[in-house]
Amino acid sequence: MKPLKIAIIRRSYRPDGGAEKIIQRILAGLKQYYPAKVSLISQSWDMQNNDNSDNRILAIKKRFCLFRSACVRTFVKNVQTTLSSHSFDLIQSHERIAGCQLYRAGDGVHAEWLAIRKHYASPLKRQLLRYSPFQKTMCQTEAAMFEHPALRHVICVSKRGKAEILKHYPNTDPDKLTVIYNGIDLQKYQPSSTTQKQKLRHDYGYAQDAPIALFVGSGFQRKGLEQILNALAIHAKIQSSAQKQWTLLVIGKDKNQAYFQKRCQQLGIAAQVHFLGVQTAMHDWYGLADLLIHPAWYEPFGNIILEAMASGLGVICSENCGAAEFMTSGKEGYIVQHHNDQQLAQSLEQCLAPQQLQKLGKAARETAEHYPTSRMIEHFIDVYQKLLDTASNQHT
Repeated sequence: MKPLKIAIIRRSYRPDGGAEKIIQRILAGLKQYYPAKVSLISQSWDMQNNDNSDNRILAIKKRFCLFRSACVRTFVKNVQTTLSSHSFDLIQSHERIAGCQLYRAGDGVHAEWLAIRKHYASPLKRQLLRYSPFQKTMCQTEAAMFEHPALRHVICVSKRGKAEILKHYPNTDPDKLTVIYNGIDLQKYQPSSTTQKQKLRHDYGYAQDAPIALFVGSGFQRKGLEQILNALAIHAKIQSSAQKQWTLLVIGKDKNQAYFQKRCQQLGIAAQVHFLGVQTAMHDWYGLADLLIHPAWYEPFGNIILEAMASGLGVICSENCGAAEFMTSGKEGYIVQHHNDQQLAQSLEQCLAPQQLQKLGKAARETAEHYPTSRMIEHFIDVYQKLLDTASNQHT
């Protein structure tokens, strides 16, 4: 079989980015299962310590822009210029680029996220969002992509994501939308043994009997960190002084981190919350923790949910997380309403017993085992083949 020439578009590489992890898994899967020559089109992509270094990088020159809206328009224009000067069998974008053939909606629907932000914003903030050049540009770019005749298929990362596309872009043909859940490397992410957990806690300086929860993600507001802090404060009030309190490890970055640290002080929980920044050795943190908390305002899928589940951790997430679609509340963890601090506090209380944590973690791992990376790659290849077969039939 002649190798398929694929262009994969992602604006930039971030070591803690969920989309970047999925792209790397796709690249590894194609290398193993499907003959393909891949060109990564990006402003910056770090291939260091990556076994996919044989893929070609088509670098998009990053230009200085005074405004974010101009940066978006410039990137789209530069990508389109690059595409016009190369020949590909398939153009797969992980960005909103008008003219791509296949779009993976891993970042969700911007129009939906904007609607959620407006709903919870102050009147002044709503007006700022309404007239923001950046928000207008993002929505215009997204609409242009969905309305472009070149778009032949969209990979949605959840059923919720598919429904949101049809809600905001009703002229989209539902037959062009396929739901493919993220896949996970079940060998790489595994539950830690009691001995391993004890060693990790000793090495990182955490008490052996302390209940430890993780928050993982950059963009603290959207991921629901403030709701977790509020819930921890509520939980502390309903617990007696003799009972244990959750320790929360915050992994990720945010330009407004100082606000969240100040909020911890205001709520009287500063000693419980540790801000650790971006971490690359996530296996260690999953290994020493008991629980993942992810009450996101908006999360198209939530790759960290699947990573934590594969690592044998129970999960508390909001119903706005796409990954909640393969969870049952009370089985692998708890699904809560976003912005419901009281419900989140109650879920934290339910997870406090070691026996319950073990039960949730065991069920979480069993569910994660249904979503190996190979399953995701097989579905991607099915989509590729259908698109190629359709194109071939149109030319005969």
